[in-house]
Amino acid sequence: MTDGKLPVYTGLTNVRFRNPVRPGDLIETVCTIKREKYPFYFAEGTINVDGKVCVSAEFSFAIVGE
Repeated sequence: MTDGKLPVYTGLTNVRFRNPVRPGDLIETVCTIKREKYPFYFAEGTINVDGKVCVSAEFSFAIVGE
């Protein structure tokens, strides 16, 4: 159940800015959860514009709330 819960970033690593993102660009995010230890999740992902990777990163987040 996710009602009343909120994901909160807990860390960012290996962040790479590869191409600019400009106003009006349509971004696509692709994310994969690599492992979990509730309430923490560890993932990696990219932000793409027109099929080009603009940002890549590994990150973690926690699910908080009631």
